[in-house]
Amino acid sequence: AEESVEPEGLEPVPTLAAASLTLERAIGSTGKVVNGLHALPNDRLLYVSGSQLIVETQGSQVGAQSFLRQHTANVERVDVSASGALCASAQEGRQSDVLVWGVPECELLFTLSEHDHGVA
Repeated sequence: AEESVEPEGLEPVPTLAAASLTLERAIGSTGKVVNGLHALPNDRLLYVSGSQLIVETQGSQVGAQSFLRQHTANVERVDVSASGALCASAQEGRQSDVLVWGVPECELLFTLSEHDHGVA
């Protein structure tokens, strides 16, 4: 669905709803994240880019990417289990959530809320 935004003194500008956009590829990472880069089994990397985690398969000219996207603010901490099967990510700010992911399937397993003053 398209909406119209009318800045003062200008013609309406068509905009697209965010739900209609699909992320195909991410380039870059957030370099200040605690544990923001992990080497996973099967030649894969997990890293942070803003409010999402990216799982990238290495070994080809352009690696395949999967996106873990449920945070509502930038991710500030990440940790991965020794087996690489689970990942916990925490977002910045008050009312922060910690999300637990199943890495092989790139699926959200748990949301841990109630971090009223952020995550340390």
